[in-house]
Amino acid sequence: MNNWNFSKNNITLFEELNAINNSVGTALQKTIEQINKYNSGLLKFWIEEGLKPKLDSYLLRYIIPLYELMVSEQKKGMASALAIQMLSCISWRTFDNCIDTHEDPQKAHINSLLTSLHLLDFSSNSTNEKILPCLERHYETMAEQTIIEKQKPIELNSIWKRCSIFLFAAEEICKLSNDNITLYKHYINYSGLAHDTHDYFSDISGKVISLPVHWMKELNPDGVLSIHTVKLLYERIRQEVEPLENIFKMLDVEKRFPLINHLLKESWQTFHDE
Repeated sequence: MNNWNFSKNNITLFEELNAINNSVGTALQKTIEQINKYNSGLLKFWIEEGLKPKLDSYLLRYIIPLYELMVSEQKKGMASALAIQMLSCISWRTFDNCIDTHEDPQKAHINSLLTSLHLLDFSSNSTNEKILPCLERHYETMAEQTIIEKQKPIELNSIWKRCSIFLFAAEEICKLSNDNITLYKHYINYSGLAHDTHDYFSDISGKVISLPVHWMKELNPDGVLSIHTVKLLYERIRQEVEPLENIFKMLDVEKRFPLINHLLKESWQTFHDE
């Protein structure tokens, strides 16, 4: 991809995905071009805000799956839809920064407002649909999940609701089939749990009751961390994700969606390679 340099942590994954489907680089480049065409300073602003690693990750892990699903349905307007997906990912990131106090609250809220307005503006120019009510519903859903997760874990099949705006482009812009939207939700749930597994200690410090935190409390009520209790946690996680893994097998994701399958392997390694 000529104008985007992935970080060392992501360049290998990009090369692996592009080896599976050599149209990946072109699709991502067109996504970047759409963003630059809309606002030539936007990417630079995000990078200056320290979001470059996040941009890398979103391009690979949330733009490419949508791209593959769109290709499977021969959808048109791909570059615009993928740019909207990118804007949706950044909208979620800045929203989450408000919730988790990753940065100064005033700055976080201003950035969240700006990115949501960019998403609304770009999307409104890409479709005749009424976008604002839909975006409002996504923000309401994400806010509700934030409140819930301070009190109890979000169920595995509902993890996608924490970042439900990731479904905005798939549902409202691309109009993907229900089957493919459901698959995308499964993908987000599975990769989301892998993320929570990595973030176990930061979730504890942030008083977030993720599923791994909740399961560890059930398995280890005394709170004594040891190799044994960690192994018990991973055994529990593997039990919980098995139905999802069976769904991916039943849907023949490995053959039908090789890019998504390759990305799922990242999460699989988190669960199965302790």
